[in-house]
Amino acid sequence: MATRTGARRALTILTVALSGWAGPLLGGGLLTLAAAPAQAADPNRAAALEAEGKAAYREGDYLLAVQKFTEAYAANPDPAIRANQGLAYEALGENARALEAYQAFLQSNPPPEKAVKAKERVAALAPEVQITSDPPGARIYIDDEVKPVGETPATLKLVAGRHDVALRKPGFKLEKVVVRVRMSTPTSATAKLRPDGNSPARRPTLGTNAPVPVREVTPMGGGGPPTASWVAFGVGAAAVAGVVAFQVMGRSAADERDGAQSSSAWDAWNDRVALHNAGFLVSTGVAVAAVGTGVTLWLLNRRSAPAAVPVTPVVSPAVGPGGGGVQVNWTF
Repeated sequence: MATRTGARRALTILTVALSGWAGPLLGGGLLTLAAAPAQAADPNRAAALEAEGKAAYREGDYLLAVQKFTEAYAANPDPAIRANQGLAYEALGENARALEAYQAFLQSNPPPEKAVKAKERVAALAPEVQITSDPPGARIYIDDEVKPVGETPATLKLVAGRHDVALRKPGFKLEKVVVRVRMSTPTSATAKLRPDGNSPARRPTLGTNAPVPVREVTPMGGGGPPTASWVAFGVGAAAVAGVVAFQVMGRSAADERDGAQSSSAWDAWNDRVALHNAGFLVSTGVAVAAVGTGVTLWLLNRRSAPAAVPVTPVVSPAVGPGGGGVQVNWTF
């Protein structure tokens, strides 16, 4: 139960970070513009569905919020609904869909104050990425697209997330770079192009088929990926489950031992109690170590990436005769 509560609280971090403008957008007075629906609009049904979506968003059920906002927009294509849909998509980590929703909202010429906020989210979701090569003039291909998006050096805007960048230049080998783009964080990637085997600068080498090297590029600011911290939290959660299980089995064995009718039975049940107690202690140690590691990795990652709102996780391992658990509290 403590683990589920901690995960739910972790998912609400983005809601707090966006609360500076999500409140006015999710509140009353949304802009209503006429569209060209394929069927008759139903504003009343759309308003009811949108209200359900706002309630789900505030409760942290972002998947349900997306569903309700999508149904509301289908009932009445009000561009303001797309902005709320973008909020929910962003909370789910669906950055590309969130960006699409915000851009659709901006195309409706919304009020200036709401347009400014939406543009801020668009800029955060698609920060600038500077791509260079040595020598310059290489064609840039993003995520296996057939057409190039430009030539090096170039400054592009890519959606936050992982992108595969391929650089092609006649007379040089194909170079691939993995670029990890963080929200609101400018990123740069560079590659040293190598002459291919048929270039006059080098004689062709027979019998070689070396794989194309793939480089990992970390955005400016450093920091490791947050995946490791979640893995550590998962190990901690499993260990907490073990703490609870060993505690329950230990109590049951203790009850059987106390009700034993012979000394041999008492000894057998006492051995089981000792075994469960050992498992309880080992699981407790693993839980504390795993959660501590996860928090350390989390903090190191957050230190390298700017956050809209400072968040500090406070982890309190609670283990006792009545059971065990790990409680994660977020303070702002």
